[in-house]
Amino acid sequence: MIKLSYVDYGSYVQVRVEGDNHTETEQKFNSFWNHGATSREADWIEDYIAEFWTTKTKLMKAFTNSNLFKILNATPDKYKGQKGGALAEAKENAKTEYASMKKCRNLSYLRKAGSYYNVAEVEVED
Repeated sequence: MIKLSYVDYGSYVQVRVEGDNHTETEQKFNSFWNHGATSREADWIEDYIAEFWTTKTKLMKAFTNSNLFKILNATPDKYKGQKGGALAEAKENAKTEYASMKKCRNLSYLRKAGSYYNVAEVEVED
């Protein structure tokens, strides 16, 4: 199952795609790439975790396009002849998909000499 999380830095958004395995993660990343969320390669944190940078506008457009194709593939005749077609439903689904992403303050990894390390928070009790 894919888990999506992000950090909003204002002008840019860092997105993390985490799947159960490499193939699942790669397929979801490729969907983002194919629908215009990014034009760069994924930054692989682990075999099943990838990250990329985008803007909120590009991310929402990718969600909208992805949802539009899902709707049209599932019900090709449902919106035939209607002004705007399935686009309104695709935009609503995109908003829902974005809202379901986990918003983080940081993605808890640091890069050092080509390796990644988890960052942990330590608390001391008296």
